Amino acid sequence: MFVPVGELGGKNHWDFGIGMPQRTVVNETQLREIADAGVEIGSHGWLHRSLPACSEKQAMEEIVHSRERLLELGFAPDVFAYPYGHHSPKCCAMVENAGYRAATTIFSDAPTVTADRFAIRRIYIHPADTPFRFWGKLSRPYLRYKAFRGDPRRAGSDGIKTQEHGIG
Repeated sequence: MFVPVGELGGKNHWDFGIGMPQRTVVNETQLREIADAGVEIGSHGWLHRSLPACSEKQAMEEIVHSRERLLELGFAPDVFAYPYGHHSPKCCAMVENAGYRAATTIFSDAPTVTADRFAIRRIYIHPADTPFRFWGKLSRPYLRYKAFRGDPRRAGSDGIKTQEHGIG
């Protein structure tokens, strides 16, 4: 389970304004219960900010401070999940230098799911996904499609990939 560490017990403020319902983020007690049930705990950043758009200081908070806080709480956060799936080669290097063993994204140009351990492609599961759609997202054709498609965020209308501002 990936958690935005600076929001423990808070709300999903990053979803405000885009039509998503307000939800409560797990608190420390709930996080311990989840871990005690055998679920691995990883970082989803500090305040769930898009890393390529962050300043160097903000990116360090998202990556390093979130890991340090989870370690203080007694967890072993070995995997980082990029907020919104957004990352760049510089972000990947920062995650590796912070001591994580791997990181996940929903956007990757890698030819297979695990070709890059700091950009492991994960499948986004939406609350509105039906059981059929969920099953479809786990199918080989869908995974092949995701690999073929690569990272659609970086392709403009002219097919040229662009990059966000910040540490990207």
